[in-house]
Amino acid sequence: MKTEHVSPTQAVENSLWQLRNMFLQNVAIALLLLAIFAAPASISRGIEFGWLPIHVIHLMLSVLVISAFTFRKKLTNSLLLAYAIIIFSAISLAGFVQYGIMSAGFYAALASIFVAMMGGGKRIAIYTSCIWVALISVISSFWSSGRLTFPDAAIHMSGISTWASHITTFICIIVIFAFAASNFITSLRMLLNKLLEQKSELQQQKVIIEHLANHDILTGLPTLRLADDRLNMAIDSAKRHNKKLSYSI
Repeated sequence: MKTEHVSPTQAVENSLWQLRNMFLQNVAIALLLLAIFAAPASISRGIEFGWLPIHVIHLMLSVLVISAFTFRKKLTNSLLLAYAIIIFSAISLAGFVQYGIMSAGFYAALASIFVAMMGGGKRIAIYTSCIWVALISVISSFWSSGRLTFPDAAIHMSGISTWASHITTFICIIVIFAFAASNFITSLRMLLNKLLEQKSELQQQKVIIEHLANHDILTGLPTLRLADDRLNMAIDSAKRHNKKLSYSI
């Protein structure tokens, strides 16, 4: 049975792909937990203080998260990454627009940047960060100019459901960070073990190649090439040390 040889570079790429896929799968699980626990808190907040557009958005996002979780195994890393960034961004934007700085928007925005970094790399994380800086600047200007207001801020902050939503979002993001750190350490260990194994295999192959180059395949005896090489080495050594050399056949 033929075994496909994998270069060290390809092994690194495969391990990186597995690391990102494992991380994004765990992000999908964390989003599901967020939908399960935060959606009821959002509904209770709507019942307690009155229905607002943000509560409808939370329900729609919860349905989307649960649906996407069902098909997460069939999605590519790129789709999983885009899905996670969009969900966290939607949660953050809805919170910023509705409640301003009192919302959990900063938590979700930070989560989207972190997911972009772990799932897509430094470049995507930089793009995501720049977009968030621009969006937060625009939203903050709207709040500062009075275009966005929230008159019931004191009542909102005293509600149990409000704090429950904040705590749930915070715990969800902590879980994502914990999963990411755990997966990174595990995958790094696996990658180092693979590299050490491949290094050992390459050293063994080098010894075998050198032996085949200087020995007959059928008999295993040294070839004339090896004898000529050793003779030249002996002649050079005798010349350097001003010694005599005897050669017998």
